[in-house]
Amino acid sequence: DPAPVLELRWGSWRVVVERSVWPSDALTTVYDRLARRWRGLRGRFGFDEAYADLLAGVVAPRSPVVVDLGCGDGGLSRAWGRVHGPPAALHLVDRSSGMLTVASDAARANAVWVHPADVRSVPVAAGVADVVLMGHVLEHLPDPAPMLCEVRRLLADDGVAVLIVTRDGWWARWLQLRWRIRRLSDPEIRRAAEAAGLHAARRALSCGLTDRLSVAWVLTPRGSAVGGPCPGGG
Repeated sequence: DPAPVLELRWGSWRVVVERSVWPSDALTTVYDRLARRWRGLRGRFGFDEAYADLLAGVVAPRSPVVVDLGCGDGGLSRAWGRVHGPPAALHLVDRSSGMLTVASDAARANAVWVHPADVRSVPVAAGVADVVLMGHVLEHLPDPAPMLCEVRRLLADDGVAVLIVTRDGWWARWLQLRWRIRRLSDPEIRRAAEAAGLHAARRALSCGLTDRLSVAWVLTPRGSAVGGPCPGGG
């Protein structure tokens, strides 16, 4: 489906500019090609420092089980390890084999599990994750609701999830054009989180250009995981 990039209104006129999003296989190929360069590209904007600063304020058990969804080259989970120490177990989930190779080679954990899988259907048991990390994944998906339902399924009842999402603003429009992503508004994310049984707290990123490009959400369960299908999901 196309993603709206720009909408202009003038009287009774309405002009909308859209761009088709990447098909899943095409996007995977792009990330495979960029896997070895991704850390340098991310570092130009200060994301490594911003991730560490953000995660320092997240409370979790010592030696947690961490699931990194759409892990890319593992930037978020490496930042977690730098701040909190190596997790007891780390699950890396991504469709890109190139990214998974880079992430697993750099991972520091007592046990590392690699899952070449769709982030909306993760081969990990329900309720095992103390921490779920997800950086710039939601905006690649047609609907955030099924993804957040999967986050809730993975989380322990006292767990925490940290999401990084491209901001809905002019500074991030070029990211949308480059990566053919969707723009998600704050209310849209809050509604999807609530439907999944998650409380959502917005957090700002603080280093380099990250505060202009992205925003963080800290999600915590609102109660015990609910059985049965999630709204909008399977």
